[in-house]
Amino acid sequence: MFVDFILRPIWSIFGAVIPTRDTKLLLKIITSMDLHVRARDIRENVNASEIISTIISTWLPLPTAILQTVVSFLPDPIEAQKERVPHLLAQEKPIPDELLEQERQEVTKAMVECEADSPHAVAFISKVHLRSSGELIGIGRLFSGTLKKGMTIRIHGPKYSPLKTAHLSHFEIDALYMVMGNEYSLVDSVPAGNVFGIGGVQGLIVKTATLSTTAVCLPFGRLQQFAPPMVRVAVEPHLTGDMAQLREGLRILNVADSGVNVYIQPTGEMIIAAMGEMHLARCLAELENNYAKVSIAVSEPIVSYQETIVDSLARLEMEFKYGDEDDDEEEEEEVGGYGGAVLIGSDGEVVPDGEKDVKAILEERLAPGDIIAHTNDKSVFFRIEAHPLPDSLWRFLQQNQDTNSWSSSTFTQWLALAEEEGEEWKLN
Repeated sequence: MFVDFILRPIWSIFGAVIPTRDTKLLLKIITSMDLHVRARDIRENVNASEIISTIISTWLPLPTAILQTVVSFLPDPIEAQKERVPHLLAQEKPIPDELLEQERQEVTKAMVECEADSPHAVAFISKVHLRSSGELIGIGRLFSGTLKKGMTIRIHGPKYSPLKTAHLSHFEIDALYMVMGNEYSLVDSVPAGNVFGIGGVQGLIVKTATLSTTAVCLPFGRLQQFAPPMVRVAVEPHLTGDMAQLREGLRILNVADSGVNVYIQPTGEMIIAAMGEMHLARCLAELENNYAKVSIAVSEPIVSYQETIVDSLARLEMEFKYGDEDDDEEEEEEVGGYGGAVLIGSDGEVVPDGEKDVKAILEERLAPGDIIAHTNDKSVFFRIEAHPLPDSLWRFLQQNQDTNSWSSSTFTQWLALAEEEGEEWKLN
């Protein structure tokens, strides 16, 4: 059925346009599919790819398809939060203070039940958008309670702890918006379960933030990135007098896009690191046209490659800690076990959850050249062995670097060479 109703019409459209254009067949296809395509969109001087895109987007428009899929398959917020919230809060550690812990349980229940009448409002801002007026709007979802214009709300930083007053700020909500595509409609209040926009966040939110009316709400983790930004370019203004505007534009770009890294090298170069070429192109266009509004010069892209595994024992230990991590304060006690994570030892067995001394575990179970890595959600930790390439394999690769295709026979040649030179190489 999918072939008959989807693939065959697509093949017919391509066949009528590529490699030679058959206007009569094309018009017949458009008529049979009851499409409203303007005659000027399929003229002889129009590019073939543009004709195909016009016909297919008219036949199966992407926005409509996405909206119908969301409505048909995604659960409503009331049902979704029953499954979503326990995962979001899975790494939370019980608060030592009994009264605070009891209040935190009430907040969790309100979030799970999506209670709009709860006094505990909790929201997560996932991105920041710059409007044409120059106003920064935080966009996020409200999990519990109701937000109202003029309300004072708390912003909990990534290291916020209910037991301390650090990493906390307050601001007054000066505008609330209902997000309708690219448009924002002003509203007086937003109940739980809605995606909304919030004004007054200038200088207060960087990429993401946790908003709450209660002190016991722990901050949500940052959005997971399945790959670090790997394509880097250096930017500078064509006119030296535009340097201040470019710096301000880079600051806004860094706030608005959670997937980009903006930083300044010790040499003074201003660097943009993006997820890929398309992401980089969009960032540069936004920077030049909307954020900085100045003409910029961009260096050739630089792609970072790493030849081996690099990790920091100190950073790894910090990931197992809980609470404030300021240099002038002592670290909080470690989480019992690994906060719900599973640690796989060097012997392939799961490390018992009761073992708390992370450093001792690492020193005991890691051989030289080994590291402990983990999945993005830190639900599974595993050991990785790193071994240098045998000399014979390195030379063989150098000698055959121009080979267009590799096969099992090619690899067998290297094995024979390694055996001649007395090298042992075990294939697992």
